[in-house]
Amino acid sequence: MTIQLILFLLSFENILSLAKNNDRLDPVMQIIAFEIEENDLDKN
Repeated sequence: MTIQLILFLLSFENILSLAKNNDRLDPVMQIIAFEIEENDLDKN
C-alpha cells in the first residue's frame, strides 16, 4: 500500500512537471491522467 502511494505521488509529480514543460498539455488531460492513476491504485 505504501509503495503504491509513493509510486502514485511520483507519477503525479511527473504529470505536473509535464504540464510545466508543455504549455499545450490540457488541464483536462491532467485530470484524466490523475483519475487513471487513482483507478489503478483502487484495483490493487
